[in-house]
Amino acid sequence: DRWVEVNTTLGNDRTTNRLLLGAKAGSHTLGGLPAEIISRPGNPVTLSAAPAEIDRPWRFRVVPSDRDPVIASTTTAALALNLPVGNDREQWECVEPGDGRVWLQPEAGRTCWIRSVTSGLCLKPQNNNLSQGTVIVQASANGLASEWKFEAVDASRFRIKHPLSGLVLNISGTTLLPILWPDSTTPNSRFHLDSIDENPLVLAWSHDLGGNVVQTVNPVSTVTYTLTATRGGKSIAASTKVIVSETFDEWSNRWFGPGSTPDSEGDAEGDGRSNLLEYALGTDPLSRDTAGSMQTDAVGNLEISWPKSREALGTWKIEWSTDMISWSTQPNSTILIDDRPERISAKVAPKVGRIFLRMRFTRS
Repeated sequence: DRWVEVNTTLGNDRTTNRLLLGAKAGSHTLGGLPAEIISRPGNPVTLSAAPAEIDRPWRFRVVPSDRDPVIASTTTAALALNLPVGNDREQWECVEPGDGRVWLQPEAGRTCWIRSVTSGLCLKPQNNNLSQGTVIVQASANGLASEWKFEAVDASRFRIKHPLSGLVLNISGTTLLPILWPDSTTPNSRFHLDSIDENPLVLAWSHDLGGNVVQTVNPVSTVTYTLTATRGGKSIAASTKVIVSETFDEWSNRWFGPGSTPDSEGDAEGDGRSNLLEYALGTDPLSRDTAGSMQTDAVGNLEISWPKSREALGTWKIEWSTDMISWSTQPNSTILIDDRPERISAKVAPKVGRIFLRMRFTRS
């Protein structure tokens, strides 16, 4: 499996959507939840994710539409029509004839083996007899005689067709046993497939948001929300980071108190960095710290790098000069610039002569 990342930019807003491409169908994923999104303080943000099915067989009861009893497996080849009691003998699953794949959901129009969860045997005509009125039993799957097809006849009922004989599954009005019979519109030729969900999907958002797939939040600062989907002890999760941007004035009020006068040139802790630079870097204006680096790589390139605050509203540029008097942002073949969402860096090839670099941040 591998992640594919798609970025979308609109004005100053940039979102990233991650998709997990699985090596096989049914990979455990949560789709539709962006890796991150940029917002403003208090703006409503809608979170929504589509949980994919955690791999598990689709199991169901076969219920005639004209009565309450269900078709059940027994300890012999015979089938029974019993009132449902909730045991495994009432449970059936669909198996792909070609490769033995167990269906994860109904697939109308496709042929399958209908296999008992308890006995592991499949529905088929007794003695492979394809005549009208033949009793249906459970036996080992055996070619086309064991294949059935679900055909929807309305919103909740199915015709269970036996393609090899051209007949359909029917409940005999005399013996009350499953038989082969010509198709008709009578209720005993129509069946409900009641899905059995022994392990329901449980959704849970972090920050006590609850279990609804769609949530609306109003974050006032950057926060990460996580949705976890759990079924039968197996869990998958996806997170989205809501980056709450703030103006320099809002940043000043947060650090120096409401009503404080924003001072872009101030340097409260005396580390040589102005408040505006602390805002741009995302560093603590009340504590001396270091940010940025300068290093030489293996081939002698000199690289300088600075972090960028995702919350700051503004633009970064790298300027270069040969005399520290005239500065330019024009492309220079000796300077490789790497501008990423959380860091900006410049790399200078060795032996290019004297050159000076500086970072410039301009607030919006």
